[in-house]
Amino acid sequence: DNSRPSSNELKAALLREANGQITEKQAGCIASALVESGLDDKTLAQAERGESADSIDDEAKAEFDREALKATGACTTPGG
Repeated sequence: DNSRPSSNELKAALLREANGQITEKQAGCIASALVESGLDDKTLAQAERGESADSIDDEAKAEFDREALKATGACTTPGG
């Protein structure tokens, strides 16, 4: 099923990947930003399932990383 993952699903995946480096609130913020970023559903779904980077084409991976970095910066800035 290729439906767009919810921000809750992404948040759980982000928390898993981050190994405690971000708070649940930050993960929620990042997940929401990613869902709203216009990344395509397939890329988001792969990220949410934690699929290896090999299975995501390079361009989609680069775009996802850019958006994730932007969201992480915005969501983890002190006082932000």
